[in-house]
Amino acid sequence: MTEARRDCRTTFDRRTFTRLTTGAAASLLALTDVALAREPAGRVDDVSGQAMAELRRASRKLALGESVFVGDTVTTADASRVALIVGAATNIRLGPEARLRIDRFIMDAGGSLTLQSGPMTFNRPPGAAPQPMTIRGAFGMIAVRGTHFFAGPSRGKTGVLVVRGSVSVRSGGETVILNQGEGTDIVTFGAKPSKPGLWSGDRINEALASVL
Repeated sequence: MTEARRDCRTTFDRRTFTRLTTGAAASLLALTDVALAREPAGRVDDVSGQAMAELRRASRKLALGESVFVGDTVTTADASRVALIVGAATNIRLGPEARLRIDRFIMDAGGSLTLQSGPMTFNRPPGAAPQPMTIRGAFGMIAVRGTHFFAGPSRGKTGVLVVRGSVSVRSGGETVILNQGEGTDIVTFGAKPSKPGLWSGDRINEALASVL
């Protein structure tokens, strides 16, 4: 074989290899998106105003009964609210201008969420089977099993309030345990949580009203 033919064949092989590997990567990415989109996490139980779900660069409007999936980032517009049923019994409510990403979820076995902005409540009804969840956000990390709590903006700070049950809140290298009626504040991102204390009735009502 002449030198020219070898060069031509090498160039052809490289181009063919590039096309094949690029196509395979694109196909794998597409299959990953489909797999994520088909892994259910829950459904919309209530919606007021406008709520959307984003997965990578695609977004869709959420309506009553619409499914949400692992990988979705659920968002609400100004003056809007949405309630989700995650798994069999967990109720999550988001207030205006909220962003919640469903990072990982195994039906009735727990998972992890990231609250990127806005207020939320998490509610596991009394007597429901334990479902360990980890929730991250400006408040640091919340570890929760069966409980009802609020997390989000409250009077100029990021607050966490336990309505029922108990949670641990970790931020700035420190962990506090909150029991029923107790709250904590994280003044800035990465700051240590304040000492647990009882919130006033007015502050509790304001926090819960922000998601209703």
